[in-house]
Amino acid sequence: MKTILSEYDLEIGRVLFEKEKVFPVTRETMFCAGVKCIISAVEKYRKYEKVYEILKAEFNTPARMIGRRNELKEIVRRLRFPNRKFKFLVDFAGWYSRTDIPEKIIEDIKLGRRNEFKLRDRIAREAPGIWYKGASFFMNKCGYENVVSIDLHVLRFLRDLGYKVKIPDYKKRSGPKPKEYLAYEKTISQIARMHSVSPALFQFAIWAKYSGWNRKI
Repeated sequence: MKTILSEYDLEIGRVLFEKEKVFPVTRETMFCAGVKCIISAVEKYRKYEKVYEILKAEFNTPARMIGRRNELKEIVRRLRFPNRKFKFLVDFAGWYSRTDIPEKIIEDIKLGRRNEFKLRDRIAREAPGIWYKGASFFMNKCGYENVVSIDLHVLRFLRDLGYKVKIPDYKKRSGPKPKEYLAYEKTISQIARMHSVSPALFQFAIWAKYSGWNRKI
């Protein structure tokens, strides 16, 4: 299958994937990864990156986020849907302080990353503000490469290849339902492996190409 991604595009995807990975993977770094997943939704890259750097420096633990809500609200005002994202962040911090997901991920990494989809699906079900797309991005940031963050760019890519996909506008049409999401993920994974790259890397390449992200390697 011929796609509109070049070898250069794939190399950009590789660079971006490596850039997004947290190291080391600890309970603390995973909390920041989850914060980024929440604030990046329906947001311009450069804007949420600036806000994320502030949050990572000042609100990098659940206790700080919950205890400094007024300051947090002022910072999140810079983003789209600030009230919604503020609530998601506070709720996520509360959930994160109770969940055993971080320990499960650390254990799974040591055992060879055998439970990637199971852990992603659990995060999608349980974590406030993080659905399948965000949960997949979260797992990618922890170094997992088989789950795919299905965003608008991926859907447009599939449409351009001739696949019948439903493009959400988040006004009249919402994002894909779980069954649709998993079907799209499977398709991207198949195409990625035809190009001898991981599904996650391929998704980052699509994102860079379709979003207009053009930083030089």
